[in-house]
Amino acid sequence: MKVRFIGILSLLSLSYITFNASYAFDNSRTESLSIECNRYNQSNSCLDLADELRNSGNTRSALSYYEKSCDLGNGIACFSIASLFDGGYDVARNDRLANKFYEKACNKSAYDACTRLADHYRRGIGTSKNLIKARNFFDKGCTQREARSCIYLGEYYEFGDGVPKDVNKAQNYYKRACDSDSRFCSHLRRTERKTGKRR
Repeated sequence: MKVRFIGILSLLSLSYITFNASYAFDNSRTESLSIECNRYNQSNSCLDLADELRNSGNTRSALSYYEKSCDLGNGIACFSIASLFDGGYDVARNDRLANKFYEKACNKSAYDACTRLADHYRRGIGTSKNLIKARNFFDKGCTQREARSCIYLGEYYEFGDGVPKDVNKAQNYYKRACDSDSRFCSHLRRTERKTGKRR
């Protein structure tokens, strides 16, 4: 039986790359960030500069600074690039590039990227379907308290998708999700009603 994933990704935030049409460009701030980024290789300054450029409508330049910040080890910057290519926000949609930068972000402690990448492996977006890789990335996210990854793992076991059905294991993952983010406690409560066991 296929897992009934319940719109989890709709909750994922794109706050890193939100566009504000009324954004006021601050040249003095941009100049300062540019010096800190280009001269001193400060990854957070490169990220902030990329956000400034993105919000002013200059996505092409923003991408170059997101990439520099990502190369300097900033997982949020890697996630921002992936999200742009994933959604086709002011750039041509490119699922393969999205996956490349989701993996970089996941490996640089932006653990919501692990969930996105795992879901792409699960559904075969920008890559061939690979349920083993999907579960591995979900597990990495869940281990780092990424609630959505725990929910996916719980649903694998609750519905027996590619693994033996095991409601007790499902409940354990749902509890981890609930402990990380109270928005996801409904999954735990549902299985508790099924089994009569509280976690």
